[in-house]
Amino acid sequence: MAQGQNGQLSTVGWAMGVVVLGTIGLAGVLVGYAIGASRPDPKIAEVAELKPNQKVTPPVAEPKSKEQPKKETPQPKKETPPPKKETPKKEPPKKEEPKVEPKKPDEPPTVPVVSVSFTKEIFPIFQDKCFECHQPGLKKGGLDLKTLASIEKGGTGGKALVPGKLEESLIWTSINAGEMPPAGKKPLTEAEKKLIMSWIASGGKNEPKKPTEPLTPPPTTVPVVTFAKEILPIFQNKCFECHQPGLKKGGLDLKTLASITKGGNGGKALSPGKLEDSLIWTSISNGDMPPAGKKELTEAEKKLIMNWIASGGK
Repeated sequence: MAQGQNGQLSTVGWAMGVVVLGTIGLAGVLVGYAIGASRPDPKIAEVAELKPNQKVTPPVAEPKSKEQPKKETPQPKKETPPPKKETPKKEPPKKEEPKVEPKKPDEPPTVPVVSVSFTKEIFPIFQDKCFECHQPGLKKGGLDLKTLASIEKGGTGGKALVPGKLEESLIWTSINAGEMPPAGKKPLTEAEKKLIMSWIASGGKNEPKKPTEPLTPPPTTVPVVTFAKEILPIFQNKCFECHQPGLKKGGLDLKTLASITKGGNGGKALSPGKLEDSLIWTSISNGDMPPAGKKELTEAEKKLIMNWIASGGK
């Protein structure tokens, strides 16, 4: 009995002891907190102790770490295409002015030398192409081409005609070099040049040694053609511009039978029944009359004139 009571007392004693110790510990904690709260903060105390005029240095803020800029991923640059080369515009080629080269002497035409009449064939050419400068009263270079005598006499340049010698005849050398007729004047045709060449080469005579064959043979049956009704109208229309009273080119008037029979400076214009001796027909058949640029004769008109002369020129 006594032992049971002692055991209970012992247990109560231990419990009391634990309570006391816990209370003492708690009191110690409270005391420590009270002491800590009563002590002033050194920084606050320092501020409190500052003199009235002393500036307060604010606490230095720690520098914030600079944020490093984000590195941008370099994008590949777009290549700019090279500028287009402008194709230079081609300027049209300048037209070069043709160089005027001096005339080279033509080589003498290779034609057979035939007898040529001065009166019937050469004089009409000189009259049409050369009389503007070379005739009595207007002798350019002292040269008159109206008669054989004046041609043989020559001019200031020398002998105009050396029968049978082309290279010594001033007429031919001037023609062959392109100097006669001069620029701006009526040029000689190739047929006319050949006639002049043949005339000089064959001897430069007034009449040919042998009669030349007629260019158109006379018809076997000649129809009768009258001057007044058929021929005069042709002359009036195609020839009166040069051959009429008051305007007798080469001294020839084609208005009347009498004036035609009289002829002109070149000789007989009409030899009845003889085509080759009639200057009218030889000039027409050679293409010298009408001259270039004038009204041309038709084939029918040529036949009428030929028949008129061949039938007697009445």
